[in-house]
Amino acid sequence: MNSNAILKRLGAVGFAFSGFWLAAVPLARPAAAQTSEVNCPQIFYREPFTNRVSAPAGCPPTEYQKLRQNSEADDLGDSDQPNTAEELRTPSPASTTVPPRPEDRSQAIATVSLRNNQLTVSLNNNTGATVVYEVVGNTPSRMLMADESIMLQGIPLPATITVTRQDEGLLDVAAESTQAGMLEISLTPEPALDDTQGVIRIREDGQVFTN
Repeated sequence: MNSNAILKRLGAVGFAFSGFWLAAVPLARPAAAQTSEVNCPQIFYREPFTNRVSAPAGCPPTEYQKLRQNSEADDLGDSDQPNTAEELRTPSPASTTVPPRPEDRSQAIATVSLRNNQLTVSLNNNTGATVVYEVVGNTPSRMLMADESIMLQGIPLPATITVTRQDEGLLDVAAESTQAGMLEISLTPEPALDDTQGVIRIREDGQVFTN
């Protein structure tokens, strides 16, 4: 076979592979365009949490958020009315219907000194039952067996941690910090419904709140 024939056959093979490459590239684009779904733990929509806390950004609003939105909408509607002598009166504090934030209704259960705005959390399950926990926006839901512990490292702040007993029993949350950048959380059974906990919020300043 002469050299011209060889070059023609090589050119035909190269054209065929280049055509396959061009045809394959568009097939990869839809996969790159996929986006991950927002993780919305169902604990935020159950009693008593739905009436006390806000869901993560991108999730459907809880009853607590809906009440705030309705109150803000009422305030905007009032501002569109003509100015009268009645409207110029200063409303009494009792007429305010916007509920306070959970942090404003309770005191911090612990305060931790931070390192680089990150935190290590030791989660100890002393409830006698399996616990499902999640660091919202950072980890999926995971199970922690009875009498076991887990170390969660590098949690960025602010952070929200949800904890529920798999047997749907009540639990109580206790927290303490014995060294900078470290928070120890203990989960124990809780017999009183009024004191049930399930959402742990850690602010940028290191203050820890429940629900």
